[in-house]
Amino acid sequence: MLVRDNRCGEPRQSGVTLELESRYSCRLRRSLIWCASPESPGPVPALRGLPQEAYIARQHGPRFTVVVACLNQERFVTATLESVRFQAETDFQLVVTDDGSTDNTVELIRAWIATHRSDATLIAHLARIGVCATLNEALSVATGELVAFVAGDDEWMPDRLIRHRDAFDDQTVGVAYSDVEVIDLEGRQTAASYIRDVLEIDEPPAGDVFDRLAALNPIPAMGATMRLSALRSISGFDESLVFDDW
Repeated sequence: MLVRDNRCGEPRQSGVTLELESRYSCRLRRSLIWCASPESPGPVPALRGLPQEAYIARQHGPRFTVVVACLNQERFVTATLESVRFQAETDFQLVVTDDGSTDNTVELIRAWIATHRSDATLIAHLARIGVCATLNEALSVATGELVAFVAGDDEWMPDRLIRHRDAFDDQTVGVAYSDVEVIDLEGRQTAASYIRDVLEIDEPPAGDVFDRLAALNPIPAMGATMRLSALRSISGFDESLVFDDW
């Protein structure tokens, strides 16, 4: 199993609850996850120069924004994008980022977008600026109520988004997540459950989980959906971080 600098989600206030969907929602090639800290939804501050009025005007946009984050993943990126395309939930904005790939990743993304999703947004860097800064760029153009991230070498099951949608009818929910299966470079399963088999956690945390996350983060990034207002309330991802497991 390969590992790269991915990040994870982490609620910080008791007013935000974390819900768990028990069924696997995606397939995992990378084991580390994204860093975000959703707090209770409230007034929306500016994020990377985006005025609050711009966000308010977008509140009636799609239910989801899907962010596909890529870097030198030409071998897998088309399969990743196809797994997004075949989601049962179709009400989503698609944003694809590339942080300075030196292989053919960007060319493959452009070709796929031209064929399948001409309305997608592509953010492509000529040089690397880092994962947190790249994700903040994606958030600055996000129009969905909910945000889901997937790396360019992971895959989603077709019901990945739709199984999380109803959890956010409860306005206190900041993050919903699912377990994932782990696969190798050839797509062969190496673990049926990342949470149970890799982390050896019998009961995935739900509700107010800050104390448990402080000790160990069991939330797979590609299995997590976050409320955009929660991410905006803490100004997105901390670009000063060099590396963070949470």
